[in-house]
Amino acid sequence: MTAESVNDWGVAIASATKNRDPNRMHWLLGVLTETSEKEEPSFIECGRLFALHCALNQFQWRIYSLQSDIYENMLIPRLTHDYQNVRDRISSMLTNAFELDVSFSNQRPPCPHIDKFIARFLPELNQLFDLWEIKHSKSSSMLENLSDSLKQSSISDKNSQADNTATQDRLIRLFKSVSKCILGCLKRNLYSGLPCFYDLLPLLCLFENYESDDELKTTCKGTIAMLAQAVVLPEHIPAVLDSVTKVSQMNSWLARLSCLEFLKCFLFYNLATVSSKPEWCTRIYSLVLTLLRDERVEIREKSGIVLSSLIHVNFIQDQNELYERLLKMCRKRYSRKPTSSDVITTHAGVIGLCAFVNASPYDVVAPVPEIFQVLGEHLCDPQPIPATIRKTLGDFKRTHHGNWEIHKLKFTEQQLEVLDELIIPPSYYA
Repeated sequence: MTAESVNDWGVAIASATKNRDPNRMHWLLGVLTETSEKEEPSFIECGRLFALHCALNQFQWRIYSLQSDIYENMLIPRLTHDYQNVRDRISSMLTNAFELDVSFSNQRPPCPHIDKFIARFLPELNQLFDLWEIKHSKSSSMLENLSDSLKQSSISDKNSQADNTATQDRLIRLFKSVSKCILGCLKRNLYSGLPCFYDLLPLLCLFENYESDDELKTTCKGTIAMLAQAVVLPEHIPAVLDSVTKVSQMNSWLARLSCLEFLKCFLFYNLATVSSKPEWCTRIYSLVLTLLRDERVEIREKSGIVLSSLIHVNFIQDQNELYERLLKMCRKRYSRKPTSSDVITTHAGVIGLCAFVNASPYDVVAPVPEIFQVLGEHLCDPQPIPATIRKTLGDFKRTHHGNWEIHKLKFTEQQLEVLDELIIPPSYYA
């Protein structure tokens, strides 16, 4: 088997087993499932798995018992394989094995089950949270809070560090394989978003910006994108919201940023389902407002984008209450030396008001003229408040330029003067 002939081998195996009785092809399946006692090169091992994969695709539900044996004896032990090509093939084979896991009338076929697969490795993968905290902690006190599974009290510090590195590498390889399996299930199988998929959302958001491993970053980004686009049944929505809430409370601001991007996409794909229950709407609304006052500027700005989307689709029922709440946040007056908390509160209110403006990019709704008057009072506030206001004004001018003769009729003379002063800054020599 060579690089040029590996596809030919796959076509040959698939053609030989097509429309055949698996009982009469047991000898071929026996050859394909044989494992060598010697360590093989990764290409040869991947080629053998590819040939077996082509045969299994032809038999599907007719070989439940054999698929279960292959699942336990060949696929699971190779999830942490050192080479990427082998792990990718294993993930693809697992995706096909879980393709038959469809329940009818609470009856499930005797094939490997995706929820049990994730539950089997989730406790082990959760150790990555500890390893992440160790790597990004500035104090040595985090070492005292390690889980018992990571403590190596009987060996020296040097050996302990080496063991922790080996453990982290193995867990990351396992995480890649499981994530690619979920990605394949959402792409190729007839699955909706299952609750077990979203149990991995905190880890996916945490490692989406992992600089040390490009493969891990790409895998996490793709899996988060597919989870956000998946249609979720009503009974599974609470599990998704629990995972989103957990991510929003994590220490990593990059994870919180990924969570907001996920939430924005997820709501549009499941808007009708989420809107069917007021408690779900209230929960999402409260979460976005909480992140609107986050200590990181990036989180506040992304929360403003999500809030603007919610206003645009009328997801928030009582928008007047939200408007009054944002006005109170903007009316906070500074002392001689404003604190960071005061700036964050005012900036959150300004971002919320800008969300009302951005929610109607080609129209002028009722509160927009009044909002510009409020924003004009904060142009001299500490940064980043003026930058946020000027960006919103620039976007407003760009999107309303074509029909401005019609849009300006909704402003009073005083409001137009304020808007002109905001858009056209005063001359340096004035």
